[in-house]
Amino acid sequence: MTPIRLRQLGQYDASFEASVDADGIWRVDGGSYVTRGVREGRLSSAEHAAIGALAAAVAMRETHAIPEDARGFTSTLDVGGDTLEWWGPPPTPALRALANALAGLGA
Repeated sequence: MTPIRLRQLGQYDASFEASVDADGIWRVDGGSYVTRGVREGRLSSAEHAAIGALAAAVAMRETHAIPEDARGFTSTLDVGGDTLEWWGPPPTPALRALANALAGLGA
């Protein structure tokens, strides 16, 4: 599977980052005013395949406008060498499904 990394920036100090490498090693670092700490682990082969399928369903070549005055609430998804950015909640069902799966790792 291709490496995946999702970074989301909220307002002020709120941020979230989740990554899964090609071997299924994952890391989630979510924090806001109170840090939630780092969670790490390794996906089972079934989980790895499921996350890979969710990532493959995302149309990485789409563009989603980010307002010029956007202050936070921006997201960047890297899948392999492709990057996709958006503002606000994930704008497509495929992005929403992948973001939710990544946020749920180790929860």
